[in-house]
Amino acid sequence: MAINWPVALPDCPQTWREVDIPQIIRSEVDVGVAKTRRRYTRERSRISATLTLSKTNYSDFKQFYNVTLKDGLDTFDYTHPYTGETLECRFIQAPEISMNSKAFTVNMEWETM
Repeated sequence: MAINWPVALPDCPQTWREVDIPQIIRSEVDVGVAKTRRRYTRERSRISATLTLSKTNYSDFKQFYNVTLKDGLDTFDYTHPYTGETLECRFIQAPEISMNSKAFTVNMEWETM
């Protein structure tokens, strides 16, 4: 069961990029037309999202990622910013975090389940 995205964190990212993961497997045969089939039973996507966080939000995010999600191991539910659909997601890699004098920028890579 997926964990809910924390209410304390922004739910509308500054950037959102979504790429569908190819679902078709193609097998060449000795004679005739290549065979194809679906790899998954439902659509999967890779998502890149960026959040800008305050110092308090930064602490909340680190707690969510490191403790609640066990360093990104567990899945979480996130509301798609355009469709409103609930997505079950998992971190592909650790988030990249940078800071300027006023805020933290968090770049994240997720996959939908």
